[in-house]
Amino acid sequence: HHPTPEDPNNVRLPHVLMDYFFMCQDDSKILPMIGLKERQCKMKFAHMVEEKGPNEYAIEQVKEDIESMGIRRMIVKTDQENSAKFLIKEIVDKREEGKTLVEESKKGSSGSNGIVEREVQEIEGAIRSLFMSLQERIGRKLDARERIVAFIPEYAAYLLNRLQQGDDGK
Repeated sequence: HHPTPEDPNNVRLPHVLMDYFFMCQDDSKILPMIGLKERQCKMKFAHMVEEKGPNEYAIEQVKEDIESMGIRRMIVKTDQENSAKFLIKEIVDKREEGKTLVEESKKGSSGSNGIVEREVQEIEGAIRSLFMSLQERIGRKLDARERIVAFIPEYAAYLLNRLQQGDDGK
C-alpha cells in the first residue's frame, strides 16, 4: 500500500521483507536461516531454523519480530520460493484477519526482491565475521552445527540494528 494524495490518512503500511539464506561451511550449504527487514524503520532480524518452510520455531520467531516492532497491519514480501510462501501463509493464518497483506516478487525476477537480497548479504557478512572472530578467540575451528553458533544470526542482526550508521550520520 503506497499512499496517494486521495488517501485521507496518507499512511504507508510497514513493509516486511523476508528471505531464506544459508550458512556455508566447506562449500556446502548447511543451516538454513531466515532474514527479515522492515523497510521503513530498517530493523533487521535473522534466525537459524532447522529447515526451510513453515516449522513452528520459524513461525513464532517471525511473529515475535513483527510484534517487537509494534506492527499491527503490514505488507510482507518474499520471493516465489515455495518454502517462503508456505511460511508466510502460516504467519498470515496466525495473525488477525486482514492484518497482513502478501506481496510476492515477480517470477524469475531477482531484481524485484533486490532490497531483501542485499540485506541478507549484509546479515550473512556480519554472521561470517562473528563466526570467524569466535573461532579466532577460542583458538579452534568450529563446526557450524555446534550449538554455540545458533545465537550468531540473531546477534549479528542485533548489532546491525544498533551499531549501523544511518543516512543522517547518527
